[in-house]
Amino acid sequence: MPLKLIAPREGRSKNWRVRGTYLGVYLDRSTETADRRVAARLLAGWREQIERGEISGRAELTFDQAAVSYMQAGGDIRFAKKITDYVGTKKAAVEIGQAYVDQMAADLYPSASLATRNRQVYTPVKAILAHAKIPNQIDRPAGGDGAERHIWLEPAEFDRLHRAAQNIDAELALLLLVIFYTGLRLSEALSIDRKKIEVDRETAFVGKTKNGQPRPVYLPPVLVAALSAELAKVAAGPLFATLPALRQTGGSRFYKPVYDAYAAAGVDPQGAPFHIGRHSFGRNMTRAGADLVATNIWRSNAAKRYEHYDPSEEARKAALIPGAKR
Repeated sequence: MPLKLIAPREGRSKNWRVRGTYLGVYLDRSTETADRRVAARLLAGWREQIERGEISGRAELTFDQAAVSYMQAGGDIRFAKKITDYVGTKKAAVEIGQAYVDQMAADLYPSASLATRNRQVYTPVKAILAHAKIPNQIDRPAGGDGAERHIWLEPAEFDRLHRAAQNIDAELALLLLVIFYTGLRLSEALSIDRKKIEVDRETAFVGKTKNGQPRPVYLPPVLVAALSAELAKVAAGPLFATLPALRQTGGSRFYKPVYDAYAAAGVDPQGAPFHIGRHSFGRNMTRAGADLVATNIWRSNAAKRYEHYDPSEEARKAALIPGAKR
C-alpha cells in the first residue's frame, strides 16, 4: 500500500495518520494534527525524507528504545519512566514533536509550574532524542527556565550531612564527599573507575574531553585520604559498586537513603540532594578566589552565578574610609 492519509477514528484519535510503503520503507505514524491540510504537508515531507535516505528501513526506532539507550549510557533517569509510561512502547521516536510534548507535559503535571514541566518533561525528552541522534526542534515553554536557583551547603552543613551518611551507607557518604570536593555531576562521579585514580598525583580521570582524552580532576587531601583507603580494599573496578545500578532503577531505592541522611543531619537538600554538592563546590571555590572556568568544570556563563555573593576586594576598601573602623 502506498503512503496515504488515514482519517481519525471516532473515540480513538482526533489526528490523521500516515501509513504505507514508499521506496521499500514502511511508515505508520501519527501526524499529531486534526487538520488534513497540515497532515498532507507532513506526508509530502516524509516522502521527501525517504527519498533523501533520512528515513530508512522497515523498523523505526521507538521512543521507548531511545529512552532505554539513553539511560544505559548513564543519562538522568529520574523523570524518564513517567515519560516512557505515557508514550508507550510503539510510538516512533521521530513522532515526538512539539504538540505531543506540550500535551504530555500538561497531562503529566497539570498543576505544576512551567519550570517543573521544563525540568521533568521537556529537558529529558530533548536529551533522549539528542542521544538517539534524532533532530528535534522542540521548544521549551516560555518562562520554563524559572528563576535561577542559587543553592549550596556551607562546609559545616556538609560535615553534618557526611557524618549522617556514614551512619547510613558508607558508599553513599563517599559519593557525597567526591561531589562536594570535585564539583562533578552525579553521573560523572558514579562513572569513576578505580584504575583511573592516581592518588600519588592527587588526580582522578573522568569522562572525556573534546579531544577524546579523559578529563583530569584534582583530588584535595580529604579525597586523597578517602580514596587511598578505598583502593587499599579493592584496586580495580568501579569506585562505586552498587549505587550506579540502583540509580538505573530510579525511585526510592536510590534516593531514600540520601534524603534520610539530610533529615538526620538537619540539612535542607533544597530538592537537589546530589547536585547541591556541585553548587557548593562552585560557591566555595569562588570564595577561595578560584577561576571556575579554568577548572574545566564550568562554562563561563554558568560560573558567573557564584560571583555575586561576597563583597569584592574593591568594595572592601570601604573599611579605609575615615571613621569606618571606629
